[in-house]
Amino acid sequence: MGKYKEYYPHGIMFHRFHENEPINGSVSIKELETVIEKIGEDRIIKPELWIERCINNSLLDTDVCLTFDDCLKSQYNLALPILEKYKIKDFFFLHTITFNGGYDYNELFFNMINKNYDNFDLFFIEFEKFLQIDESIYSQNKYKVFKNNLTNKFKSYKDSEVKYRYLRNVYFTYNKFINKMQKFFSTKKNKNYNQENIWMTKNDIKHLSDLNHCIGLHTHSHYLNFSELSYDKQRKEYDINKKHLEDVIGKNIQASSHPLGSYNNDSISILKSLDIRCSFRSNNLIPEGHNKINPNQYELARNDISNICCA
Repeated sequence: MGKYKEYYPHGIMFHRFHENEPINGSVSIKELETVIEKIGEDRIIKPELWIERCINNSLLDTDVCLTFDDCLKSQYNLALPILEKYKIKDFFFLHTITFNGGYDYNELFFNMINKNYDNFDLFFIEFEKFLQIDESIYSQNKYKVFKNNLTNKFKSYKDSEVKYRYLRNVYFTYNKFINKMQKFFSTKKNKNYNQENIWMTKNDIKHLSDLNHCIGLHTHSHYLNFSELSYDKQRKEYDINKKHLEDVIGKNIQASSHPLGSYNNDSISILKSLDIRCSFRSNNLIPEGHNKINPNQYELARNDISNICCA
């Protein structure tokens, strides 16, 4: 990898980490270290400085922060020791659905796919047969628009991964897709829903905060198409998320990231009313309706780690 040279203030977005075998979209701790060295430690600023510069509109073009979404245990087990080694502090954006025994089904299903199949393509071949999908849906303009939008944002997705996300996000309703996946996996050996080692515990989150990493909002349920929810439902999602996290860490929360990059004007209005000072998108394209990549402090760009590792 050459020296990292993107110059505009933005976050680097991480999700899953692996130690030995990759899980869908995961990176290794070696890749994390390489990226830190490629960006340059001097460019990676602390969350409190990032927030201060957001408030003062004084972020530098060279400023970068590291962000971690979805409350994943692999971030705590594998990434945290590397961050501490380099004395880097960063943002952790956490949903709270798992605090009381609930599931982030999106992450649960990815883990079940990983445990049952050698690769995603093999899973998707079986899943399509199970659904009896008419493949003509992939020739329709609705799918083509979805695919173009997704692959513009995330360069590393394979065809099967794009189709899976189309079925999940667009073709089926959220609850119907969950039901289809549950039925599909009901015949598999590894069909038990086991949260262990998928998501962080409250103690993990408190420890992160005590180490001066910044804990931020990511909605309570991590709903796939958050922008489709009414104002009141969005508000409830953020209210629950904020209360749970602040109860755990004993601090006021000032930052957030939009779940799966899905948000609208209601989302931004709610975040402002909750005294959130900055919020991140899930891509580094210019948002629709704007003429610059960071139009305001609630639509901040992030570059997905897969785009950097693949560069």
